Amino acid sequence: MGSRLLTGGILAVIGLITVKLLIGVFGFIAAVFGFLFFKVLPIVLIGWIVMRIVRTFRDRPEQV
Repeated sequence: MGSRLLTGGILAVIGLITVKLLIGVFGFIAAVFGFLFFKVLPIVLIGWIVMRIVRTFRDRPEQV
């Protein structure tokens, strides 16, 4: 009876550690995607919009 309880306790501890590791890994992945989505993507979009505006004004024929 005692060995079964000990084995169950060890399995529970291993399960908790596994769950904590998975939560940590998924949290890290979510943080990376959040950083890319909210920090890098707006900078890229603003740069792309500015380049489009500059290209539009540069390619426009001169008004005489």
